[in-house]
Amino acid sequence: MKRLAYSAALLAFLLALQGCGSESDNNDSADNNPPQEETQPTLRFIAVGDTGTGGERQYRVADAMQQVCLERGCDFALGLGDNIYEVGAGSPYDPQFEEKFELPYRNLDFTFYMTLGNHDNSLLTGLGLYNDQGQNQVAYHYRADRSSEKWYMPYRYYSVEHEHALFMSLDSNPLVTPGDNHPNRGPITGYKETQTRWFLSTVERSPATWRFAFAHYPYISNGRHGNAGRYDLIPGLGIRYKRFLEKRFASMSTYSSPATITTCNGCRPWKTAPTPSSSSARRRETKAAKQPASQLKLLSGGRGQRFLLDRNHRRHLLRRRL
Repeated sequence: MKRLAYSAALLAFLLALQGCGSESDNNDSADNNPPQEETQPTLRFIAVGDTGTGGERQYRVADAMQQVCLERGCDFALGLGDNIYEVGAGSPYDPQFEEKFELPYRNLDFTFYMTLGNHDNSLLTGLGLYNDQGQNQVAYHYRADRSSEKWYMPYRYYSVEHEHALFMSLDSNPLVTPGDNHPNRGPITGYKETQTRWFLSTVERSPATWRFAFAHYPYISNGRHGNAGRYDLIPGLGIRYKRFLEKRFASMSTYSSPATITTCNGCRPWKTAPTPSSSSARRRETKAAKQPASQLKLLSGGRGQRFLLDRNHRRHLLRRRL
């Protein structure tokens, strides 16, 4: 998916105030001391997709990420797919893991929760027609001799929890492309239903205040590839994925369709690519008490666009269109 030289991240930026006090020589009552503001857990993360070229742009975005994280702190990153261009990894020992992930992010000391994109599930082109290729990225997670343990992808779809937030990595490629007729992941083998049951049960069991699903394919896009259900102006392309998102999110959310936060690109240029900077690798924070537990958010990456869909479903292009 094409592309842009930007890293973006998500959600509302909030700061927790912390009171401070000192001991006194007298025996003043605690009632005379100003009340301290109760702090709540804060989570900081970066989300970036379309990254895996190993080229100069990827290193520049990684440098911007490092600068932001040094200044403000980062707990982890979300890798939103197209992790290894052009056709994914040929095996768990493919040197591209080193060239296009370990080396560019060697100065970032936190976990990357990865998800698969169409280029990760390809054989000859980036059409995403060979889902078995993505298994090599899952297998890399289990390699004992890899350079670091930053890469996290134990399954094609999975969930992790941090403090008050649940993150669910979705396997979107088999729900979009015609794909292959793999007995477990083909378009007519019930893979969508299997992932649906996992998705609903994971959300239902989680006590988290914030709930995020992240995937490669966007639901709504201001990029040239368009929206789910009509990708590349082809009627019906991505319709299964569109219905999957709408039905699953409607069952858990106050809205009938996903509340799409943003999408982002980590090095693949599309048209004219601006120079990455610390502001382009924005880090945002979540705070526990600000979000109703019933609300779900979708994070997606790729297709050369960034988009915000607000709580009232009014669509807004971000100020800097990529």
